[in-house]
Amino acid sequence: MLSIWTRRMTMLHDEELARILLDDCPYSDPTTEGLGIAAVPAVATLTARGDMVVCGIEEAARMFELSGGNVRLAARSGDLVAAGALLLEVSGTGRCHPPHLQDGADTG
Repeated sequence: MLSIWTRRMTMLHDEELARILLDDCPYSDPTTEGLGIAAVPAVATLTARGDMVVCGIEEAARMFELSGGNVRLAARSGDLVAAGALLLEVSGTGRCHPPHLQDGADTG
């Protein structure tokens, strides 16, 4: 679960983030469904390719959370990080997004 600080710092509302998710995967995710791995536990990490100022990590974290992921933030927007630094780790299933985002249910 994201911290209260993170929720306050996102620039986009959940409704807009949900629209972005639906735009990317409007009919589920045929690759993970076809391979039978949609329900398989998965872990993903986001790391810095080069030295950078972090930007938009709270929105990325919230999108993973809306998709059912358990997020651990390792950096905040505005942080200076070195190449290879961990920005975010998420665990959950391989599913693109949960069904509640398709049926217009409240997203938060």
